[in-house]
Amino acid sequence: MVTVADAYHGLTERHIELARQISAVARTLDIPADASAVQTVQVTVDALAGPDVVAFWRALLGYQDRANSGEA
Repeated sequence: MVTVADAYHGLTERHIELARQISAVARTLDIPADASAVQTVQVTVDALAGPDVVAFWRALLGYQDRANSGEA
């Protein structure tokens, strides 16, 4: 669970470590990951030099702008 508050700045190392621990327990119990259950994944690029890093994320994720989104 992620709690959004005034000081919220996204996922922390604590969140990542918790996810790793959950994955490790699931592997121990022989519970496979089921990617078909994932409905939506949202990735937000938060960078002071946003336009400078957009090309990287487009290449990495195969991102394409939505028509009429107004974003470049």
